[in-house]
Amino acid sequence: MATTPEVAEDPIIAKFQEVEQINNRVRDNVARQQLADNLATHKAKAEALTAEIQRLDREKAELIASAKFPVPGLGFSDAGLVTYQGIPLEQASGAQKIRVGMAVALAMNPKLKIVLVRDASLLDEDNMAIVAEMAEAAGAQVWLERVGTGDAGAVIIEDGEVVQ
Repeated sequence: MATTPEVAEDPIIAKFQEVEQINNRVRDNVARQQLADNLATHKAKAEALTAEIQRLDREKAELIASAKFPVPGLGFSDAGLVTYQGIPLEQASGAQKIRVGMAVALAMNPKLKIVLVRDASLLDEDNMAIVAEMAEAAGAQVWLERVGTGDAGAVIIEDGEVVQ
């Protein structure tokens, strides 16, 4: 009977382990390269989108700069808020809001020359004179919502009905 010669297993097992370590490093390198490629692709997309946003921001700024606003001092903040004389319109006084709103209303529909001003009781005599001048200059009719009964020519409405 023939016997097989004894071969030491330790060097063979060590060689297999070494090969497996090399294979693991190769797999890790391939995975790392795929991640690097993926990162490069996403960076390129992000840069392209950033460039597009910057182009749109420039275009928006040019359009706003060339726009003809119906009120001097009317504009937009960087955050997109409507501003009047450099401050957000919502922080303007009630009278300023009424004047700006009236000018915008007149500019939006120049054929229908009627403007309804709610909260007109916020207007003092000087601001009321400005509203009257704006209406006269535009040939517009202004309907004012005010509190009180003392205005000549006023139509008094109580509980939804005209009071005589």
